[in-house]
Amino acid sequence: MTTTIVPHHRLRRQGGFLIATRYAKPNHLLQKPPAWSYNVEVIEAMKEAGVNILEVVFGDKVFSCPLERFWRHARRHNRGWGDQLFLPLQYWDVRTAGEPELPQESREGGSLIAQLALF
Repeated sequence: MTTTIVPHHRLRRQGGFLIATRYAKPNHLLQKPPAWSYNVEVIEAMKEAGVNILEVVFGDKVFSCPLERFWRHARRHNRGWGDQLFLPLQYWDVRTAGEPELPQESREGGSLIAQLALF
């Protein structure tokens, strides 16, 4: 890891993971297909910084995804804003902002975030 800066994101450590959070506006949501899109350079900066989890805060929702899942399922596109990678919403975990983070099961069978005690 040679950098700790990721453009347009707030980085924080939580539970041993480095989380990169961005606050999205309505025009940031890709419509066809519904997806979150990132400039390739930003995703590469996240990888270099050692980011584990991407978060997108959008209205009252928080979308999260392990960076490894993003790399595995993202597709490349350029719609006039430079090369970007997008990941359809079906691959993101979603919770309401303000809710405590619940255990997230990976869609590939593992868990990236440790399970919290329920009682």
